[in-house]
Amino acid sequence: MKYIECSGSPYEMGCCYGETAREEIQFMVECNRHWYDAEHLATWQKLAVSVMACHVPELLEELRGMAAASSVSLEMLLAINFVDTFDNATNRCTPLLLHDSPQGPIVAKNNDAGEKEQCIFVTLKRCPSKGIPTLGVTYAGWLSGLDVMNEEGLANTHGSVGSKYDKSGLRLDIRLAMMQGMTQCRTTRELLDFLQRIPLTGKGFSIALGDKSGETCFLDAAVPRLVTHSHNVDFSFSTNLYRAAEVANMDQRTEAVRALATRRSAYIEKLQHKPEDLEQIQGLLRDHSSPWAPCRHGGESVSVTRWSMICLPQAGQVFVADGFPCQTPYLKYAI
Repeated sequence: MKYIECSGSPYEMGCCYGETAREEIQFMVECNRHWYDAEHLATWQKLAVSVMACHVPELLEELRGMAAASSVSLEMLLAINFVDTFDNATNRCTPLLLHDSPQGPIVAKNNDAGEKEQCIFVTLKRCPSKGIPTLGVTYAGWLSGLDVMNEEGLANTHGSVGSKYDKSGLRLDIRLAMMQGMTQCRTTRELLDFLQRIPLTGKGFSIALGDKSGETCFLDAAVPRLVTHSHNVDFSFSTNLYRAAEVANMDQRTEAVRALATRRSAYIEKLQHKPEDLEQIQGLLRDHSSPWAPCRHGGESVSVTRWSMICLPQAGQVFVADGFPCQTPYLKYAI
């Protein structure tokens, strides 16, 4: 997994990102090109520029710099950062939260994909001239604030779910809103307040949140509706399902695919010993004793773990394993 570190103005950071990951971004754009025709691209560009200029002008400049340096059109970068694509075929990701471990709060996840999916991820550190430095893992070409920790000790991980709610109108993709929020918010509460002020669109996600003060919760972002739950619970998790009763059935999954996520949830619920510290969180993320355990190798579970992430907000450390965490050591990054 390529490590990218960018600093400076938004445009300068975008140029650094685009130049360092040019081949990876071009590959990801080509993999996603089938989603869009010329009419869609023109529509998305007009919509995205208008909404981003209103809510996140700095990120729009960052994408302009990325487009220039990667030799990818701005309209394609806007499309992959600003469109509600949803894959109903696979179940992906297991975000986890520990509220009060010996290491403080722990925000973690395994990130999964379909067995045949072609995708490239990068570890991205951003040090803006104005704002809070962030470090996270994302698809090459994305400016997503999901799976990110910032220098103030605010961290999040996520799983895709979907949303049946009406998302028409001038709305900002939640991935971009999260990036802006992670660049300017210092606590879980500040980030939740920030997100409530922006009209949101996007796929719909279950997001684990925690900060160095010890505040933790899950955000069921069934965009544009946002519902929190599991506030400061000892251990909580998600398996691509909303767990808040208010939005429990607002995902876009078929019953067959939903059943896979439900079996994964049941596996964690039935654990005899819930994790209580960093070592035990790592153990759970490495667990492949069942197709429904968090470390998945394809087959019956219909998905494969591509990377794993652990955030320690109080220590200012992020651990990333590129590949199966049961086989790949975690690399430590300090923010």
